[in-house]
Amino acid sequence: MKTLRLFLLLMMVLPGLAMAAKEDPWDRKLPFENATIKYTLGGMENGTETLYIKDYGKRTAKHHQGITSMMGMKMESDTLELVDPDWVYRYDLQKRTGTKITNPAKYMKEEYNKLTETEKKEVEKNAKELSVNFMQGGGGKIEENVTEMFGYKVDRATVMGITSYTIHQTPIALKTEGSMMGMKIDTAATAVEEGKVDDQYFAPPEDIEAVFDQRADDMSRMMARKTMNWLKDPDAAQESPPAPTQSGRGDQQPPSQEGEEPADPTNQIMENVLKGLFGN
Repeated sequence: MKTLRLFLLLMMVLPGLAMAAKEDPWDRKLPFENATIKYTLGGMENGTETLYIKDYGKRTAKHHQGITSMMGMKMESDTLELVDPDWVYRYDLQKRTGTKITNPAKYMKEEYNKLTETEKKEVEKNAKELSVNFMQGGGGKIEENVTEMFGYKVDRATVMGITSYTIHQTPIALKTEGSMMGMKIDTAATAVEEGKVDDQYFAPPEDIEAVFDQRADDMSRMMARKTMNWLKDPDAAQESPPAPTQSGRGDQQPPSQEGEEPADPTNQIMENVLKGLFGN
């Protein structure tokens, strides 16, 4: 399930990745200052999700509630993710736990700003080629301005049985559908409301402390560096990220709960880096 989530995130950022050669990805704004987007979740997971957006995407809050059916088991989830320019907070509202890490966009921007103008042009060129090669490798394609949804022009990315419709040149998906590895997904926005968003939606739960995840933060910084090195020179950057099966102290990852996937921080780190590549 986490692998599918990572793939879907990549699907959403691909149109933006293709645009990296045209403008600075760090200063790109959404087409609205403040907005609330409501979704229904279908397929193997049924539920709802609400995305709150402020300051043209600099601050977001995502409340996700769903029930996933897999192999005869049902797993409930109730999560809250808060993102601002400095931090990413994630709360499990069922287990009453929370974590926080530095916003990966900060590390990506730091690495990007270290580049010379020539290197930045190489990164932009390679970023665009990456999106094209990925789509072609999966027998897919990206089409811009294919239709309108809720009054917004949308791009369509299709690859490996999954189709995602995103607001033109942004990672904001309005519809995602298809099947991958036997897992069906059907997520659709039901409303997009522009206008003031109350600060209450960006407030952390009062009774949950977000614990700083030093290990994940360190790996996010490392992945940002390796990602930028790879985009700068794909042929030279052959070093692959280590598989983090153990922490720096040598202790094993905590065992997963019954019905859950084994913990795999690699997917989470890559998810953070993908989000960092485009600010959210």
